[in-house]
Amino acid sequence: MLSFYLVSRVEALNARCTCTLRRNDPIKSILQRLENIKEKHHIYTSRTTTTRTSIINFMMMLNIVHDGARSAIRRLSISSGLSSQLHDGFTNPIDFTTTTGNAMIPTTTILVFLGAVIIVSVILSLIRMSLQTSKDKRPPVAPFGMFECIRYMTSEEQPWFALKAKEKLKGNPDTFILPLPRRPMVTGDATLAREILTDPLSIKPKTYQEFEPFGVGSIFTRNGKYWHARRKGTAPAFSNRHVQRMNQVALERTEKWIEEKLIPWTKSGQSFDVAEEMISITLEAICKTAFEYDISEEEKYNFISNSELVFKEFLTKSINNPLRKYIGRWIPDRRKALQAAGANVLFAKKIIAKYRSNPNPLEGTIIDYLSKNPCYANDDELAADVLLYLVAGHDTTAFTMAFTLLELARHPEEQNKVRNDISNMTTADEWRKSDALKKAIKESMRLYPVSASGSSRVCGREFTTKEGWTVPKGTVVCSHIMMTHRNKNVYGNDADSFIPSRWENPTQAQKDSFLIFSAGKQNCVGQSLANAELHCIIPKILSEVELEVADEGRITWFLTLKPIGVKLKAKRVVR
Repeated sequence: MLSFYLVSRVEALNARCTCTLRRNDPIKSILQRLENIKEKHHIYTSRTTTTRTSIINFMMMLNIVHDGARSAIRRLSISSGLSSQLHDGFTNPIDFTTTTGNAMIPTTTILVFLGAVIIVSVILSLIRMSLQTSKDKRPPVAPFGMFECIRYMTSEEQPWFALKAKEKLKGNPDTFILPLPRRPMVTGDATLAREILTDPLSIKPKTYQEFEPFGVGSIFTRNGKYWHARRKGTAPAFSNRHVQRMNQVALERTEKWIEEKLIPWTKSGQSFDVAEEMISITLEAICKTAFEYDISEEEKYNFISNSELVFKEFLTKSINNPLRKYIGRWIPDRRKALQAAGANVLFAKKIIAKYRSNPNPLEGTIIDYLSKNPCYANDDELAADVLLYLVAGHDTTAFTMAFTLLELARHPEEQNKVRNDISNMTTADEWRKSDALKKAIKESMRLYPVSASGSSRVCGREFTTKEGWTVPKGTVVCSHIMMTHRNKNVYGNDADSFIPSRWENPTQAQKDSFLIFSAGKQNCVGQSLANAELHCIIPKILSEVELEVADEGRITWFLTLKPIGVKLKAKRVVR
């Protein structure tokens, strides 16, 4: 029955493509591939029940794609006054050339062509996946269906999805396969993650390029010479001298915030949104120190709002559902995200123009190194990396501060330990030496890694897990930081709890499993600045006020893990 259904769907698609696009030579190769699938349809009759179920699920998706394409063609035809000529489906071809001239052919042809390419590609991927047999032992497959997996991967539950899959699998393995085409893997095994991330043959997968709304690459999305020239060009901006300069500006912004906002709130008893306030401080600081730009309150609001739309679409939805790229004009969220991305690009170009108009720019800033790097062909490429550093320079640091302050507010005894330890310290250099502060921050980063979904790489060679499973060359492996940081085999049964004392005498496995800044050549370039700001801003706040939780809010995820609606109350420290 399943074989008959597959053949009928392939024959229908074959007929539709032949009728509608019979004058287009590129379709011939697709039709030939469809014929090859049809000739081999008998393979499905002997597959397991699980494979047959996956194929049925895919056929449901094929129907959805086909119906969506048909609706799109109908809407295009109606808008061109052709509704009376259009029959159900594509079985009766319309000669758009004679009816409307050449204007209608490209839109219709491209739409159906892309739909056919996507459908054929996924069919072939499923066939390869179902026929894959190997003498090598592979990790288990996550106990979810393909569509359930996609739903989790595109939702705010993504960081916890891997933990749920691990709990449901027999033996709680640290590495498993996702039920998706091309068989990507997820690992929470720190040893395997480090091996893959530090291997010179490992590269970022092309899915990272989904975060290129206009097709312009950045050091976040690309590999090879393109990445290397840009990374090397800005690395000097993070030398100790420049980090100290940037950190001093961040401290000054914090002191201003404490004087103008926090102290008045202690008098009125008003609570404050800790994530929003930390974002405001770090965004102001990175704009001033890295780009010599004084950002206004309106610009801050617009940039943060636009970035949220962009991240949700391109790093959550589109990266896990490639169909959105091809049918984006009919998806309101994607249209809004593209508009928001365009607005952010204009903001980045405004920063570039402001720097160029400065007769005496400060040497050694990030914008200084970016502007002097000859690898950028135009301002579009330059703006892409300006935006990257603008986001990376404030977002992750701010939310790490927010999570740390939240946990210290939840645990007054730990908050007092930090405050007592820094009570006789007055400078940033002294604060960085506080053991209580270092342990609290490290435990917060372990428990709430803001880059929770980790880093993905295409393996340039074969790897073997500690269980003896094979990770074939060419496999995409996600080194999932949330899995690694909450691994109970490493951190114990209290891995989900905030316990800074675990870092007093950590095991080697615990040290090695701390991967907050990733690993390898494509790790976080700004980690020195992030650490400096964390060990400067948090103790400055705690030296002035005591914190308690007013509203627990909730934790969400898109691009980064973040506390939403978490409100704290502050009262002056009695000296």
